[in-house]
Amino acid sequence: MAIGPVPWLGPLLLVSLWGSSAPASLLRRLGEHIQRFQESSGLGLSLDPGGVALPKEGWLEQQLDPFNASDRRSFLQRYWVNDQHWTSQDGPVFLHLGGEGSLGPGSVMRGHPATLAPVWGALVIGLEHRFYGLSIPAEGLDVAQLRFLSSRHALADVVSARVALSRLFNVSFSSPWLCFGGSYAGSLAAWARLKCRAAASAAFAEVERRLRAGSSAQAALRTELGACGSLGRAADQAELLGALQALVGGAVQYDGQAGAPLSVRQLCGLLLGDRDNCSSPAPYRGLRRAVQVVTHSLGQKCLSFSRAETVAQLKVTETQVAGVGDRQWLYQTCTEFGYCE
Repeated sequence: MAIGPVPWLGPLLLVSLWGSSAPASLLRRLGEHIQRFQESSGLGLSLDPGGVALPKEGWLEQQLDPFNASDRRSFLQRYWVNDQHWTSQDGPVFLHLGGEGSLGPGSVMRGHPATLAPVWGALVIGLEHRFYGLSIPAEGLDVAQLRFLSSRHALADVVSARVALSRLFNVSFSSPWLCFGGSYAGSLAAWARLKCRAAASAAFAEVERRLRAGSSAQAALRTELGACGSLGRAADQAELLGALQALVGGAVQYDGQAGAPLSVRQLCGLLLGDRDNCSSPAPYRGLRRAVQVVTHSLGQKCLSFSRAETVAQLKVTETQVAGVGDRQWLYQTCTEFGYCE
């Protein structure tokens, strides 16, 4: 779902897609895996013979509560800058907005904004979302602090960041600013239009049928999917279905990115199998194969799912820098967006 321009953002053009709640554990591992792969291989970040400079890292001091002038507390928000294609101070600024995870130099060296920058002579800036990555207030992630985490606060950060960064880089007042971002809701919209939707539905229906069929069928399902634990508890069965949903959603969300275990095309090929007959076992066999591909790529011996482990992880309030911020993201989905799994 795209969000349109917000009146008090002035000339900012928002091209953002909001993420929805998805089983964060597998998606987090996929995101971390892809980020590590890209950073270790130096994709888009290595110096070429022309001497292209690495992006600059910077920090902005932002108000913790931008809606309360008497509250002087602040935090440091991280950003990255790629100015190698910026040809004029009147040129456009492409602002890559961070989401529910850490932002790195790749945010300004790869992806849609970086691809468009040479064509438009744009300055590319990546702004890490408050409470994620290294942009976490010093007081941590307890609930008293998390009340300052919302899209409303994040949009206020964008406004103040634009003012501060315009001064810092001497950007012309007339320069247009365009914001880019994307996450899972856009993926769901895209997935609904894919021709293999019926095959995916058939595969999940077969998993659910086996979960309802009793202990013997559950044990066979555990073996076939390479599941780590028992499927006897309803809560763990729900976690399994969530992990499988994240596998499908992850293929869409990270489609075509270097290091992604599965592209949408590859996943569709597995689900459809040799015959385009969704009433056959082919979709379920394809889902099993997709699980094998992803777990192997992530270096896991089995497909991890456990409600107890998920709850324990969500109770951690210490600062965690890498990957998706599960606790923060669940807080946002519960208090602001109302996403349900």
